[in-house]
Amino acid sequence: MTQEFTLKIRKSDIPQGRSKVFLSHGIQIALTEVEGTYYAFLDLCTHRDEPLSSGCLKGTVIECPFHGAKFDLRDGRALCAPAKDSLPVFKIEDLGDTLLVDLDEVL
Repeated sequence: MTQEFTLKIRKSDIPQGRSKVFLSHGIQIALTEVEGTYYAFLDLCTHRDEPLSSGCLKGTVIECPFHGAKFDLRDGRALCAPAKDSLPVFKIEDLGDTLLVDLDEVL
């Protein structure tokens, strides 16, 4: 993991059950915590490039608030139309109170 493409976030900055957006290298990355596990994903629906962070989160599934596409945050898989392409999700290294998001490693 290189420092140049790593986003460092305090766990306390991420609300449980909701997403929070961070800007890194001109890219909006959303982070969320579900039952003690953290997920980082590109804050753009692959259907129409709308922000996903304000969408409904049910477990590890996030629903686009604009057209209803759903994605599994564990692997980015598109679960229903209108999205066909997977959502980029990023590898996270847990350092206790801090998370490092590797923007080079899409899962």
